[in-house]
Amino acid sequence: MIKQITIALVYLLLLVPTVNAEKKLGPVAGFAKSMYDNWSRGEPLPHISIKIPSVTDQQAAIAQLMFVQHRLKSNSEVEISGFKAGLTSKIGQKKFNVNGPISGVLFVSGKVDNGGEVSLADYRKLMLETEIGFILGQDIDTPVNDVQQLKSKVSAILPVIEMPNLALADLKNITGQDIVASNAIANRYLLGETINIPVSFSLNQIKTSLVHSYDSTPMTVNQGSGSDALGDQWQALLWLVNERLASGHHLRRGQFLITGALGKMIPAKKGEYAADFGPLGQITFTVTE
Repeated sequence: MIKQITIALVYLLLLVPTVNAEKKLGPVAGFAKSMYDNWSRGEPLPHISIKIPSVTDQQAAIAQLMFVQHRLKSNSEVEISGFKAGLTSKIGQKKFNVNGPISGVLFVSGKVDNGGEVSLADYRKLMLETEIGFILGQDIDTPVNDVQQLKSKVSAILPVIEMPNLALADLKNITGQDIVASNAIANRYLLGETINIPVSFSLNQIKTSLVHSYDSTPMTVNQGSGSDALGDQWQALLWLVNERLASGHHLRRGQFLITGALGKMIPAKKGEYAADFGPLGQITFTVTE
């Protein structure tokens, strides 16, 4: 599992540097700034695994926090809207050589309206994921002990299409540390309608499908199940909440959290998309060139 370090501790090490802290954080701070500079210019992001060949999981996590802080300070209108879990399947973890899931930050500026449109030209490699989202009904500032306690803090659930951007420079050689440092390749997202959570509702039994249409018969391009995220939606959410708290974030009422891909992460293609989440409803969107 990717080891995190709190924002407060990062700042302390930067403000009161020791020899070891400077040795560890100096290259990471420089890398995070170069990643932000490339991001702000719309250029491919550098690989932390290349810039810091002996990079540790902790350094990658610190780079993510610094990258996020650069973005938050760059524009007063940039705000955190929620958080995401990634690599929540064994297949994804094995592919990128990580021992557990990862997480990242979602921004208000990333929202796309249901029925909206995105352009492939705006991104290096736009991807699509069907996911389940949770709206917080309470602030969370301390670790949550169990699922029962967690459920009392969630006000609603909703269907979500996440649209990650594989913005890294070398798409053939991406490591788990590269994904973590780049804020878990977080980008855009599309939220469906929220619904209250029935007491007997089983999120793990939800089946999802994504249909793509372009100059041909509509084709199902992805299918998933609620249990795809760490085997259990509530356990995945519990992990994500406590992971972001450990990273120094405070979770706020009204923010939303997404727990990982149901089915696969697939490349976006030009055309019309319709996602069906069964009892959670539907989402439609268009991808243009």
